[in-house]
Amino acid sequence: MTHIIADVHIPYVNVLQTVADLELLEPSEITAGRVSKADALLIRTRTRCNASLLEGSHVHYIATATIGYDHIDTDFCRLHGIGWSNAPGCNAPAVCEYVEAALNHYAAVRHIALQQLVIGIIGVGHVGSLVHQMCRRHGMQTLLCDPPRRMSESGCSDFCDMQQILQQADIITVHTPLTTAPPYPTHLLLDEQAIRTAHARLIINAARGGIVDEQAVVRSGKDYIVDCWQNEPDICHATLQHALIATPHIAGYSMQGKANASTCCIRALSRFFHLGLDTWTAPPAPAPLRPYDIMHDDRMLRQSPDSFEALRSSYPLR
Repeated sequence: MTHIIADVHIPYVNVLQTVADLELLEPSEITAGRVSKADALLIRTRTRCNASLLEGSHVHYIATATIGYDHIDTDFCRLHGIGWSNAPGCNAPAVCEYVEAALNHYAAVRHIALQQLVIGIIGVGHVGSLVHQMCRRHGMQTLLCDPPRRMSESGCSDFCDMQQILQQADIITVHTPLTTAPPYPTHLLLDEQAIRTAHARLIINAARGGIVDEQAVVRSGKDYIVDCWQNEPDICHATLQHALIATPHIAGYSMQGKANASTCCIRALSRFFHLGLDTWTAPPAPAPLRPYDIMHDDRMLRQSPDSFEALRSSYPLR
């Protein structure tokens, strides 16, 4: 029987017990010793799948219940015949909801109307496209930067370059994966020079920590709304003190987003190992009881910044 190790915080994984030998572990327990005999891993971003974890193991497949996959050493997997999959777009509506709440708070505390502002959206995939639509509903002018899409959609005039966003946008929000490989690396895409010269007074990062040089943001004095941090979970207290809004990497943590991610991963594992769950779907999430309160999440992190990982793992899905 297929032996699957799964992060205990991923919902609905118990369905795999009917077709596989399922072992549920805390992220800290997913170690090389535990993984050595596993056939598959079902993880989140807290598990770094690299040579240190996988060398000499029996793992044939990794499914991550996340949009991003920078925690997976894809080169190692390719060289060792390990398949992998992520869950693109699974939490896009939740991240868009987060950005909308952030913008509304910014407009309220800075006493400015959103429709007077230009927002630059870097990365116009699943999340960025929804953010674009939401901002247009608020009457904002949008600038879209997505070099891969601009290249592949050569006849489309919707996209601008980074320089235009740096020169014209009042707000910059990033929605790209974290990559270091050419031709479009995003690591420190907003670096010291970009941040210092940018017209924008607000930067939002609900994508990946390494995309923005957060210390440069602090030095610039610009407003910062941060959900994704450099060096998580050991976040910088100076960045926390400077941030207008600070949350523990939970922008995408809606019940529906989690259900979507679990569906993608369980189907992927099923297809790879022929488990008979290729069309399985997580139950629909109930409607939220109240509007999302972004400042509650901000207060929780400020009260206990060293509990970043615990706050994230025990987050009450909205």
